[in-house]
Amino acid sequence: MNSSIDEFILPGYPHLEKCRRVGSEVLPMARELINAERQDRRKQKNI
Repeated sequence: MNSSIDEFILPGYPHLEKCRRVGSEVLPMARELINAERQDRRKQKNI
C-alpha cells in the first residue's frame, strides 16, 4: 500500500465545523495509513 498526501486544500477561512471534521475524521485516517505504510516498509526490510 502506498499512500501519499501532499497537501490539504481548505477554504480561505475554514469554518469551525470543517476544522473539527478534519481533526476528527481525516487526520486519524491519515495517521492510520501512514502507520500501515511504515509497517509495510519495515516488513520489506526484514525479508
